[in-house]
Amino acid sequence: MRDALTSFIEASAAQGSWESALVAWQTVAASGTAPSTAQTALLTRVLAQSGRWREAISVSAADAGKSMCPLRISARCVAMLAAVGANRWVEACQQLYNVWYSATAHAKAERNPVADGTSGSVDRVRKELHRMATLFVNQVTPIMPKEQQSEWLQIVRHTWCGTEALGVESSAMTSLEVDEKRGADGSNDWTLRDVSPQLSDAVSTTVTNNDELLHILHKPKERHSWCSALDVLAAMPHPNASSVNITVRILTNQGRHREVVDVVSRFMIPRGIQPTTVTAKVLAESANTMRSGSLCSLILKTPSLRQLLTPQSAVPLVLALQRLGKWQQCLEWWRSLPPASVTVATPKELHNLRNTGEANLKHHLKLSSYVAVCIASGGGSWLDALGALHSAAAYDPPLTLLFALRALRVAGRWEAAVTLLMESRAVWEKSPLALQVLEVVVKQNAESWIPHNVVRALQQKFGT
Repeated sequence: MRDALTSFIEASAAQGSWESALVAWQTVAASGTAPSTAQTALLTRVLAQSGRWREAISVSAADAGKSMCPLRISARCVAMLAAVGANRWVEACQQLYNVWYSATAHAKAERNPVADGTSGSVDRVRKELHRMATLFVNQVTPIMPKEQQSEWLQIVRHTWCGTEALGVESSAMTSLEVDEKRGADGSNDWTLRDVSPQLSDAVSTTVTNNDELLHILHKPKERHSWCSALDVLAAMPHPNASSVNITVRILTNQGRHREVVDVVSRFMIPRGIQPTTVTAKVLAESANTMRSGSLCSLILKTPSLRQLLTPQSAVPLVLALQRLGKWQQCLEWWRSLPPASVTVATPKELHNLRNTGEANLKHHLKLSSYVAVCIASGGGSWLDALGALHSAAAYDPPLTLLFALRALRVAGRWEAAVTLLMESRAVWEKSPLALQVLEVVVKQNAESWIPHNVVRALQQKFGT
């Protein structure tokens, strides 16, 4: 059966049918007759050559827990290189970690019989270990984030000690910082050394942090890198809000608005991940960038996100609603906010307000102006548009008037604009904003929304 399986894998590989080879191997494994190490190593290589890195890793892991032998190390090495080819540095590192773990668990493996009749020669085991270490340094570390390299390179330093034994180029050894250690007789003393519990814990948790997501975010954009980001996020044992934030940025960069909605509704919320104000801002910016109405609705309907909205995150959300023509949704949200707090120190502090909660959103004049324009541009009542400015008006009346005139211009309500201008003359006339206020009604293509004779009359009245 084993000879037949080997022949079938080789024949399938020759025909480019990796699926058939994998099914045959799985059938034998399920029958209770475990495939030999040689067959597992052969299939791992076939899968790697076919670009099936996930399957290669899965097959190479079939012998996990068994005694060390050159073929098992070779299969792991092939799986590691397959992961490198897919730019999956975490999975590549995991192959090294698995070999290291097996080596430390079987520190005297070279004295034990090796399964499947393969040679237990220490020299052959050394050769494969040294080869894997060299390939790790030369192939894996270049695609890793720099801040991750030291933890993983400790594996090499503690397990394979000695520059000559490793046979790694001097430039690579400089980054490895491997100390040359020799035995009492002056020869290279290659031994498997115990690694400290601290290192073991650090290596075990490396794959659960956000560095790989950051690596995907900052590297040159690839067509399907968003898929990799989702895979990394789904595989994390302890994802946090930062994990979600980074993933959303990656998805936004590639226009994957449906996936962003899924990350929030099907991952973040069910997993009990608590969002932060940064999460709310990232999602609002994503909704604005991709003009995603479903994401806007999700933000406003999710209490844990809605209550984290600050003026800085609410502005892009309102812009998104405006571009989508969802002024009614914007108005409903604005009306549902609690009454504005009266404990605000100065207009300057108000303008720079951050992380204040829903109650103080209405104090923010810039945000209020965006809400007013959103309502006015969508066909809502111009009275509702001006009402959006009410709570913030007392802190800077001239600027509030300017924003009100701009909202009325968007709504095309010139009569209301002229009336407001004349009735509020005492507010703006001696203000530094006086010229900007007048420009709204007498310049800036004013005749496109105000009758020509009215514009001329205003120009004559105010001498502009």
